[in-house]
Amino acid sequence: MLEVEESKRKASILVEALPYVRRFRGAIFVIKYGGSFMDSPDPEVRSRVAQDLVFLNFVGIKVVVVHGGGKAVTRALVEKGIEAKFIDGLRVTDKQSIDVVDEVLNGSVNQEVASFVSNYDCKVQRIPGKDILSCTKLS
Repeated sequence: MLEVEESKRKASILVEALPYVRRFRGAIFVIKYGGSFMDSPDPEVRSRVAQDLVFLNFVGIKVVVVHGGGKAVTRALVEKGIEAKFIDGLRVTDKQSIDVVDEVLNGSVNQEVASFVSNYDCKVQRIPGKDILSCTKLS
């Protein structure tokens, strides 16, 4: 009986979502993944987010995930004995810090985000931020 009720609930959600699927099919959604989702110790949280992203993809909505990782960067800097510097709430990065940022964001965090989505048989293309953005040092 519980399975029938669960099936009815899921069907109801899909029927409710249908007008939105029709409206946004072919659209590109940019989704910021960070904060509480990234740092949640509960793997079920990441699983639900991944399932939602995969669902959007399978109904024809193109998904671009932009991820953060500031806390992971700060932890890596501490582990390497590099002091994180902030001025007016903005992180100041020297060459040594940038190398750590690159390693953490484009390596481990990007890989983690891609892997939890690809676990649901969804093709993922990883694009490091440094391949998209070009920055110049401010004096």
